[in-house]
Amino acid sequence: SNDSLIGVRDPKGVRPLVLGIIEGAPILTSETCALDILGAEFVRDVEPGEIVVINDDGITSLRPFRDTSSRFCIFEYVYFSRPDSHVEGLSVYEVRKRIGAELSRESGVDADIVVPVPDSGVASAIGCKARFPERVRALFTRRSEPSSRSARSSARPPLKATLKACPD
Repeated sequence: SNDSLIGVRDPKGVRPLVLGIIEGAPILTSETCALDILGAEFVRDVEPGEIVVINDDGITSLRPFRDTSSRFCIFEYVYFSRPDSHVEGLSVYEVRKRIGAELSRESGVDADIVVPVPDSGVASAIGCKARFPERVRALFTRRSEPSSRSARSSARPPLKATLKACPD
């Protein structure tokens, strides 16, 4: 719409949607980390099946869909979301650690070594440390800098980054 921002979360709540506020203006995003990056404040999770309309009249919440059982996608915690996000009120980083701890407990495998694959596997491997304290090793890294063979446009200014530490 030309005069409204409209956000819709699917009726089963498969994917997240978040309402925030920045400098008095409401915003919608799929992850809370986007709010952190923008300096915005978290207001609330948009509920499954909810339509949020933001315009000059304010924020309106509509619920045109019939209630159904939630089917939230576990891959938001496992892979899709950044570790510094909160999804459905839970820290993605902490959920990944708990998944790793549970996986190591349930598997019954006496692992010689546990190697996380960046980036989403790192927190899960940290969760395995309770069972395998000396066996978690970082053997893979993710290249975050452009290679020396990469061409960089001199017209483009260098990127700025904001670092946010995840608790260990």
